[in-house]
Amino acid sequence: MDSVRDTLGDISTSCKRLDESLDKDYIDAVVSLRKHLLMHEWQQHGKALAERKGVIKFERHCAENDIDIPFEAISQLYDNPYDVSVLESNKHKLMARSIIMEAVDEQYSSTYAECSQLAKELAKTSFTEIIPESAEKVAGTLKSLIPMPAFLKQLF
Repeated sequence: MDSVRDTLGDISTSCKRLDESLDKDYIDAVVSLRKHLLMHEWQQHGKALAERKGVIKFERHCAENDIDIPFEAISQLYDNPYDVSVLESNKHKLMARSIIMEAVDEQYSSTYAECSQLAKELAKTSFTEIIPESAEKVAGTLKSLIPMPAFLKQLF
């Protein structure tokens, strides 16, 4: 009876280690997938889109509030959203930078959340494909290690 308890204890410990390993692997997979997805999405179009949205918001703000900014200065901001030196007053420079950076931060946060969700889904998919095979191996090991009556072995 002690050997059965010892065997069950070893199996329980092994299952806990397997769970811990799968949890760690899942988290590592999510982090890695998110990093690659985010790098791709942000560099491919997310950053440029966010910068453009920021300039659009600044231009709209100026138009709606009758703030006189030369058309050429706005056009130059579209070409390089971070070069606020094309604006004459410090107040306009601060306003432009804050609106542009707010748009960039909002877009980055949104892209990060989307990439995190997709990474979780992708990691789950790959682990659900692995786990049934692992569970089958564990069940087979349990069946071979634990002394059971024949009618119980047939159930597994």
